[in-house]
Amino acid sequence: MIVTMADINNIQDKSFKLHRPNGRPDYLFVLFKSPSYVMVNGIYEKMDNGDCIIFNKHKIQSYFPESGQEFCHDFIHFNSESKVEEMLIHSLPLGVPFKLSIPDRITSILRSIIEER
Repeated sequence: MIVTMADINNIQDKSFKLHRPNGRPDYLFVLFKSPSYVMVNGIYEKMDNGDCIIFNKHKIQSYFPESGQEFCHDFIHFNSESKVEEMLIHSLPLGVPFKLSIPDRITSILRSIIEER
C-alpha cells in the first residue's frame, strides 16, 4: 500500500466543507470523530463518532460538520501496489458508511503509519 497523505485528530472549524465532485486519484478512508454529514449516493447521511467511510478513486467526496460544530476526523489517502492489494481493497465496503466497534484502534494504527513515514 502506498500512503499519499494521512492525519489523525485533524480539527477544522465549523465552516469546513470538503467537496470534491470528481474525488481523487487515490482511495480515502475517513474516521469521523464529531457529528458530521457525508454524501452517499447523492444524499447526505448523518455520521457519529466512530462512523467511517472509504471513498473509491475518482468518486465524489463530500462531507461537513453538523451545524455549529467543529469538525474532527482521522484520514488516510492510499493506493494499492499490486493486483492482490487492489482485490483486497475492493472487498471492503467502498462508498458505504460503517461503524467501528473500537475506533481508537484505527487512530493508533494511523499514528504508527504517520510516524513510520
